[in-house]
Amino acid sequence: MNKAEIREKEIMALLRVSGKVSVAEAMALLDVSESTVRRLFCKLETEGSVIRTYRGISIGAVPGTRESYSFERNELYRSNEKMQIGEAAEALIEEGDTLYLDSGTTVLKLCRAIAQKCVAADGKGAEKYATVTVFTNSLANLNLLKDYMNVCLIGGEFRPHRQDFCGYLTDEVIKRLHFSKCFVGADGFSVKGGLTASDFDTARINQLVVAASDRRILLADTSKAGKASVIHYAPIDSVDTLVTNKWLTSEVKAEILMANINIIEA
Repeated sequence: MNKAEIREKEIMALLRVSGKVSVAEAMALLDVSESTVRRLFCKLETEGSVIRTYRGISIGAVPGTRESYSFERNELYRSNEKMQIGEAAEALIEEGDTLYLDSGTTVLKLCRAIAQKCVAADGKGAEKYATVTVFTNSLANLNLLKDYMNVCLIGGEFRPHRQDFCGYLTDEVIKRLHFSKCFVGADGFSVKGGLTASDFDTARINQLVVAASDRRILLADTSKAGKASVIHYAPIDSVDTLVTNKWLTSEVKAEILMANINIIEA
């Protein structure tokens, strides 16, 4: 076994214990330079052994398992683009709204945008949010918004890897609610394939939410455009507005506009 193989073995052994390793930790463990660590991380990511994160790596999950979704990892992916989408979506909220906010990481950026706007208002909350009620199944959304407005957490079976609740109880509560607006995400969207999700629970929740809302707003970056995940949960024209970033292809954009969907490019 050569020196490079030994380093890989040591890093993977640490990953199996801690779940993630920073650049600094790897430098100390292997006694090598930062550039050597980054080359090693890049090689492991290319092989599919790890997931690159900010200043480090996390262990890759087995495809198709519940652990294959990582809330933390997804929040870091295209983070700046998602934040721009969230800021654009925040402008769509009005006084008196009853909102549903789903548990995806792009909708979480909307929650961050709301919280930042409230903090900028000297900690008293933006005036319009005094009359806004939020329903969500997401603990992350709740933690960001609870100090600024009325937030109702919808319970059920807790999913640690998604920081949310799902299942029969969640579905039954949503069936009894009505929302003026919902903000939902998708793992893929297209005119032909509609809105898709990667797991049945999330698909069912979003299907119910879309049906219970007066105005339905999809938040999705352009990497989701034209893609279809495993489960179709709604046709594309079930949403009124798509908030995305500015790199939507002209072909996809034309198809979406033909479906009478408003597009907001952040």
